[in-house]
Amino acid sequence: MLASLLAAGAFALASTARAEQQPTVEWNDDQYRRIRWPEGVASLALVGGAVAIDQLPYPDHVGWRGPILFDDGARDLLRARDPRASHLASVWSDNLFYGMAVAPFVIDNYLVALGVHQSTDVSMQLTLIDLQAFGFAGVITLGTEHLVARARPPFSDCSGLDSTDPRCNLRDDYRSFYAGHPAATFTAAGLTCAHHQHLPLYGGGAADVVPCVVMVGLATTTSMLRIVADRHWSSDVLVGVAVGIGSGYFLPSILHYGMFGTKKVDTTVHTSYGSFTPTPLAFMKGGGLGVAAVF
Repeated sequence: MLASLLAAGAFALASTARAEQQPTVEWNDDQYRRIRWPEGVASLALVGGAVAIDQLPYPDHVGWRGPILFDDGARDLLRARDPRASHLASVWSDNLFYGMAVAPFVIDNYLVALGVHQSTDVSMQLTLIDLQAFGFAGVITLGTEHLVARARPPFSDCSGLDSTDPRCNLRDDYRSFYAGHPAATFTAAGLTCAHHQHLPLYGGGAADVVPCVVMVGLATTTSMLRIVADRHWSSDVLVGVAVGIGSGYFLPSILHYGMFGTKKVDTTVHTSYGSFTPTPLAFMKGGGLGVAAVF
């Protein structure tokens, strides 16, 4: 639902910008460094590695427990005492997590770059950069969760409680450090900000600031909800936010958009990918999105 609403608004905004003959969206090889095929393969490998790590058995022993620094104070201040409120916060954080994970691919890469601007090249570059960022964040995040095995906050209350207490002995009790939801959502937000900073996907100016602000706001909300739901210590969340910003904003900015004076060194002759058009698909039991291609 979230991704659908964001996609509808973004598509309308981008379509209006194109109708008003705003700046052309294209990948400027004199200014930006594109992802070449070895880097694209590495990006896909990172995504595959993250998926593989996620399939490993959850840690079955605690490697680190308890609060540090301001964890206790933040937990006392922010966590929901009502189990129903805690569950609702957890559900909404999950919804935001899944919605924001697909939003950059569906909205900016598919509907806007490919559909509105008809730029296969930009769509492909954005998709590969996004996969690179999400793959990097996924491997680091999931690998750390399995290696550190920090107990979630409710575990500190389980001493002396019956083993059937619903707060205790959960399947993922020892995956608190660091918080994956903030890492993923801030990766999505960082990518949105980086892409719109350098490419006038919505026509440039304020129109390209809005999606960055919205995504950062949603990522912040997701992060807060993880503390309200008592799923993470505040230190877990802050580390997740830092990793997300690093992988989503700074990684593509340094590698591809020339931050800190980095320049592309690439004399490869690039050929056209062909012409692609977003196409809705209908099946016997549902539907989806696809592309029609002409080479």
